Amino acid sequence: IRDFHHDPFPSETIKADQSLQGLLIRVGQLLTAFPGHAVLIALGQVIERVRQLDIQVVSLGKVMSGLEVILRKAQDWEQHSTKNVSLGQALKDLSSLVATWRKLELQSWPQLLTIREARRGVRAKRHFLRLYRIIHKARVECDTGESRKAQVCSPSWLWKGFPNVAKISLNTAAGSECVHELIKVLDTFILSSDLAEFWERLELVIAFANEVEHRCHVENSTLSPLGFMLKSLVDYYSRFSQFLGQTKENLREPIAAKIKEEVKIAKWDEQSYYALAETSEKNHRKLLKFLRDYDEVL
Repeated sequence: IRDFHHDPFPSETIKADQSLQGLLIRVGQLLTAFPGHAVLIALGQVIERVRQLDIQVVSLGKVMSGLEVILRKAQDWEQHSTKNVSLGQALKDLSSLVATWRKLELQSWPQLLTIREARRGVRAKRHFLRLYRIIHKARVECDTGESRKAQVCSPSWLWKGFPNVAKISLNTAAGSECVHELIKVLDTFILSSDLAEFWERLELVIAFANEVEHRCHVENSTLSPLGFMLKSLVDYYSRFSQFLGQTKENLREPIAAKIKEEVKIAKWDEQSYYALAETSEKNHRKLLKFLRDYDEVL
């Protein structure tokens, strides 16, 4: 899925170069007739800055915003110029291209909810290093055998599926305290998740559970208490995945339907800059409202 406002689109962005080059040539011709004119100089500077954007990196939405700045500045000249000294066909071509891109943006609207959800979900990965530090600290302390053995009682629900493990014998007193604390941390980590991050957070815990299990397999040892705890936690919260997924779809469906309906009725008037700007602003206000509604769902 391509994000219109964040992902580069070189094959489409390159289409602006010919129009920009033609407009820049026309501005140069007018500067010959009107040396030092502030409006023309400012317009030429903006055109150059937009042409210098790296189309392999910059999104189509950002380039389009640059073209709209050019159109806006061009109006400062056009509204006071006669036909003989107007910016002419080059400006019309640029305006037509912006209208085409606006239609392309409109067609991408139905995908915005998926993009929005994915960006929200990725935020869960910022917890990776903190979880890695906590889990591996517990693993190391469980593996040491320098202190006396201790007992730690865990929530009964955590051991569903592991009836033979009601209490865990750990190798150190420090280790028992650490794993007990880890249970609370991971439980809170999942419970405090919003709808968008739930699956990503669960995937993080699954990854650490697989790592601990693989380590035990490599060392040809039985699954450690830490491994039992992680697998049980994953098994418990995985049961909610289908329910939460269905809940999300039920809440998303009405918003997605509104966006699709808006795409059908929205129109772009490319006859004038002001009509294009007004239509664009109106449509974006509606879109932002839909996205805010979905943010509340997530």
